[in-house]
Amino acid sequence: MDERPRWQRNGRRDDELDGQRNRPAVSVTATATDNVGVAGVQFKLDGANLGAERTTTPYSVSWDTTTAAGGSHTLTAVARDAAGNSTTSSPVVLTVAAPVVVAPVSVPLAASAITVDGSLGEWSGATAVQFSGLSNRATAYLLWDATNLYVAFQVSDSQLNATRTARDDGGIYLDDSVEIYIDTLNDRATVMQPDDYQFLVNLNNAQADLRGTGTGKDPAWNGTWRSAVRLQGTLNANTDTDSGYTVEIAIPWAQIGVTPVSGMSFGIDLAVNDSDPSSFDYFDWAGIAPKAFAQPSLWKQVRLMGTSASPADTVPPSVGITAPAAGAIVSGTVTVTATASDNVGVAGVQFKVDGAAMGAEKTAAPYAVAWNTAALSNGPHTLTAVARDAAGNVTTSAAVTASVNNDTTPPVLTAVAASAITSAGATISWTTNKASDTQVEYGLTTAYGTLTPLDTAQVMTHTRTLGALVAGTLYHYRVRSRDAAGNLGTSVDFTFTTAATTSAGTVIYKAATPITVDGVLNEWSGATAVQFSGRSNGATAYLLWDATNLYVAFQVSDSQLNATRTARDAGGLYLDDSVEIYIDTLNDRATVMQPDDYQFVVNLNNAQGDLRGTGTGKKSTWNGTWQSAVRLQGTLNANGDTDSGYTVEIAIPWAQIGVTPVSGMSFGIDLAVNDRDSASFDYFDWAGIAPNAYAQPSLWKPVRLE
Repeated sequence: MDERPRWQRNGRRDDELDGQRNRPAVSVTATATDNVGVAGVQFKLDGANLGAERTTTPYSVSWDTTTAAGGSHTLTAVARDAAGNSTTSSPVVLTVAAPVVVAPVSVPLAASAITVDGSLGEWSGATAVQFSGLSNRATAYLLWDATNLYVAFQVSDSQLNATRTARDDGGIYLDDSVEIYIDTLNDRATVMQPDDYQFLVNLNNAQADLRGTGTGKDPAWNGTWRSAVRLQGTLNANTDTDSGYTVEIAIPWAQIGVTPVSGMSFGIDLAVNDSDPSSFDYFDWAGIAPKAFAQPSLWKQVRLMGTSASPADTVPPSVGITAPAAGAIVSGTVTVTATASDNVGVAGVQFKVDGAAMGAEKTAAPYAVAWNTAALSNGPHTLTAVARDAAGNVTTSAAVTASVNNDTTPPVLTAVAASAITSAGATISWTTNKASDTQVEYGLTTAYGTLTPLDTAQVMTHTRTLGALVAGTLYHYRVRSRDAAGNLGTSVDFTFTTAATTSAGTVIYKAATPITVDGVLNEWSGATAVQFSGRSNGATAYLLWDATNLYVAFQVSDSQLNATRTARDAGGLYLDDSVEIYIDTLNDRATVMQPDDYQFVVNLNNAQGDLRGTGTGKKSTWNGTWQSAVRLQGTLNANGDTDSGYTVEIAIPWAQIGVTPVSGMSFGIDLAVNDRDSASFDYFDWAGIAPNAYAQPSLWKPVRLE
């Protein structure tokens, strides 16, 4: 096997590779042969694998010499065949030249903070660098302190031009302008990263700034920094000859995420854009032009020199309470707010009431705290806010006095009475001395056990109607009203007795066992049975109950069975052969269906529909969960034959209609049948309301649970 490497020369000496900053990758190649076939060639550098094994020709690998230290290195290639035979090539020894290290340019510490006004009178001792373009030249100066990086430009220019005035205008670099590029981490990437920044200023002092993204630059990034421009000539007047301009810039280290220390190095480039009427030029300190400047790997290296001793911060913050206003009368929970500022930065604001801390210190604006005034006595209280800065300077705001006036007195309940007492309901009324909500507790003992829904309206005259009561029964009740401040008033115990039933109504007996809802009527022994009929058909309905459900079954005679609708709540279910149940749970027998009144519909496809009263009509979007099953004695939608009829079983959970069933309880009910034949439509009901509308609870049949 012969696999001696053959080296790609790349136009340089065989024994030395470039060790400069931009050392290129070197292509290492080899040839290999075998009597059967080469399975793979593994290149090695100093005995270690160099890339993955190459399994096909040509056998080559790219060697990035920047990853190798300067000095001598040995390359070999190991070839193997499928039988496991291997051969190592003769070594080739090469020398990687050590990189040329260029010392960073020193940036001295400013003796005092630079006043950014475009005048270069404070730059004594600054580092000065020079660079030039086709016709103009620039001298740039660099200084730093604990707060800012300072850069100044003195540019010669015989024609001063700049038309853009808006911040971040996309074409600022097309005006006479200066640019600063900073690589804060000094990672010298080929494309600007999130640690790389660009700052631009044109001769109108219009600023622009961008931040690297790893794939380009983010123009939406905005820093806060200062710049000033002074012109030695007339702007945009190209018939005269100008001298040039100066620019001063202060970039806060905090804006670019840097904490400066002496000895710290980073990358930087400084550039000038020269816009004349007939030409455009750009040039930079790093000599990147005419290529794009946004290449951190090519920027100059600088190092901060000198020791920064930040001046002691002795200026205290300012702080003031903005709400509540002085003299305000407050109650409940009140938001206390303040504003605070400091020459360096506010570290925190602590609110206090009567000298005691109110909540935790707020460390970021907006400064606000929720004050629960109910924890304090009624009367005047003093609010203050204490602001501090990181240096420990503290300021207490001017005091604001607010008077707490919390209502702690519950409503007084009077004129409590029960009226309109029937066998199944009663109306409870009372008054309060101030606006409050409405609720009644009631039951068979002083433990009560039942609460009416809370009416949150704040009123002074109160009424609640109780329903689904048992006839001839003593009930205990008490009334409750809570005012807007949360004070609850509760009455003493009162009683009333429901009227005995003068017309017992139809009795519904309790089922011995739960009914299986399958459309078969073999479990209805002992059920209440009622009959009613229409023009040609008749119906027998059965009723039972248990603790969980109201059960209703229908046996309907019908010679033509018709039903086309299959969707739940289809608007025309009642136009098919179908049955309906109407229930007045409170037995209040209104003339229009109320929220305690319900309607249930089932057609011969067992498609269900249900509605709930609203007080003015019916709510079709209400949906209960209940069971139904249909059995046909005939053929559906085949009107050439003669059918016998159908049965329907229904179980309506009491919980779905807000009822807790007890023996003796009365309510209203109607049962109805809709008869759809091919040539006619009829409807009839137990209460005899047809042909009028059924939705009249006052006309429904009374029933009583036993």
